[in-house]
Amino acid sequence: MASSLEIIHRKAGPNARGLRKNDWFERQRAPMIRTGQLGRKTNFLLLFASFGIGNGSLFLAQSWLLLHGELGLIGLFGTYFAMATLATLLVDWGGLVLLARSTLATKGDEGLSAAFWDLTVVRLLVALLVVAGVLFWVLPSPGGFAEAYLAAAAPAVLVGALNAGGILDGLHRSGATGATTMVPMLLSAAALPFVPDASALHQGYVLGAAYSVGAVLSVGLQHLMVAREGRRLGFSRPTAAGLRRAAFDGGMLSLTLLPGQFLYRGQVAISISLLGAEATGVFVYAKQIVQALSQVPQFARRAEFPYLVGLVQGQARLGEMIRIQWVSLGLSAGLAVLMIALGLGSTVLDDENLAFAGRILAAFGPASFAIGLFSAMVQVFSASGRLVWPATVLLLVVPAGLLLTIPCVMWIGVYGLAVTEFGINVVGFAMMLAAWKSART
Repeated sequence: MASSLEIIHRKAGPNARGLRKNDWFERQRAPMIRTGQLGRKTNFLLLFASFGIGNGSLFLAQSWLLLHGELGLIGLFGTYFAMATLATLLVDWGGLVLLARSTLATKGDEGLSAAFWDLTVVRLLVALLVVAGVLFWVLPSPGGFAEAYLAAAAPAVLVGALNAGGILDGLHRSGATGATTMVPMLLSAAALPFVPDASALHQGYVLGAAYSVGAVLSVGLQHLMVAREGRRLGFSRPTAAGLRRAAFDGGMLSLTLLPGQFLYRGQVAISISLLGAEATGVFVYAKQIVQALSQVPQFARRAEFPYLVGLVQGQARLGEMIRIQWVSLGLSAGLAVLMIALGLGSTVLDDENLAFAGRILAAFGPASFAIGLFSAMVQVFSASGRLVWPATVLLLVVPAGLLLTIPCVMWIGVYGLAVTEFGINVVGFAMMLAAWKSART
């Protein structure tokens, strides 16, 4: 099945106007060289600042609750806020990539509107399934925090189907996308200090409603920003072919997210079964630091994606497509070195648990760089519209890696988790590199 990008490229590729391939490629690349670096830096800084402000506000609010002994509320909110954000991510259905690619591939509003509404109809169906599942769970249950929060946050899932973040990414405004996505975090953080004295039911309703209001504001701001960029998303009647393409491509992109979710949860399950609760607690603490640091190159990757699509359209070589991601790869390498240095440095601390966490952090340094390499190849495939391979590779290497984790943890303890995660990403990178080369020969 040809993707929308492949169809557009065949119709308006480098040879369509009698241009030589290299001439066309240089014309596409020249604006990126002149303006791309500043744009990428600005978008990266905005994404990083949005991440810091949004998560920082939640951290401060939860710290306030901790000082007031509200450990139960922290645990409940953290659990169901994570569920709401995961549902929102699922309902996006790969929109950050698909809509960015469509924005870059189409010059007029008609083609972009068609891509948006094809994907939106699919996303609404996914959102309805998610909300129906939530209501099926909530309605028969007695009223408590979980039921109230999920019911009040359900509108956010439906509104999320209309988000235009991918279009902003395609317009080289990924920093603006990041700024809008922190709104639900800010409102949730603002609501937390006002609910400790309320009943569990009212706590859930207030915090869930704060998330939903934040989602409405976030999506509304995205559409306003798209309009300010001169793009108009008028209604376009979805077509059967467009719906099939959106469902398939979005499903493949969503499948690249799920294995990562299962990997971490599988690691925790293996750790607690083989190593016990205390060692697992230290592992979770260290892994949270790894995951937070790993967000930094991800921001750079978001900013690099539109330029990577331009190279794909110009039929650039793989080396060019890897080199244009030098910022995210450099950050991955730098953070890997930082993790190793911080981890080894913490071994001199008097606190045994902190020193243990430091050793685990150091062990995950090489894995962090391997994740960067694998993610760079995933982004190349995503930019080219070849979405089956990343999903297939992840579905193969993650379960196999988890199976190998068991004997590895039995052999070298908690460090086996880092070794197998490194192996998963190296093998995944090698498989995708081989697939790309075989397709080009």
